[in-house]
Amino acid sequence: KSNSKTFSAMDEFHFLAVGSLLPVKGFDRLIRSAKIVKEKGYRFRLSIMGKGPEKDKLIKLVNHNNLTTTVNFMDFKNNPYPIMKNADVIVMSSISEALPTVLCEAMILGKATLVTNCSGCREIVESGKYGIMSKADDEDFASKMIAYLSDTKTINYFENQSKERAKIFNDEIILNQYYEILNQ
Repeated sequence: KSNSKTFSAMDEFHFLAVGSLLPVKGFDRLIRSAKIVKEKGYRFRLSIMGKGPEKDKLIKLVNHNNLTTTVNFMDFKNNPYPIMKNADVIVMSSISEALPTVLCEAMILGKATLVTNCSGCREIVESGKYGIMSKADDEDFASKMIAYLSDTKTINYFENQSKERAKIFNDEIILNQYYEILNQ
């Protein structure tokens, strides 16, 4: 589904967040972090894809912080994968996660990732081995965004790490693990 021609890449560096617009997803932190990065002179786009009850509040936060040319909202898509594939970095600013499906999908697509240090995300990125992990605060999240903006080698490294980590989602490996458990 990621090879669909429904989305073309952006000209600027593109951070993408995907999820329900709920307080637990920490999109307010992400927007405040984007403001910090922009004020330091970096050029980039941040897209937030999803729908939910926080949308109006988040739009007001974007407007209040003069980020309308930097942050945009995309409605929920049945097939978000072409957009994810063309983003430079997938970001998750969540306060907590159970199993972060978007993070798993990003890794399957071989995307560099930035997540907050919260349950779910911490385990998938193995505390920073497979993706950059930020403290749960605006300044640190902004500094990690800048790390990606400042060095393409960082992106390349974590794209390769994502591909490596995605092997844990391989159907054959998972089936063999089930067989091992069932045959005990």
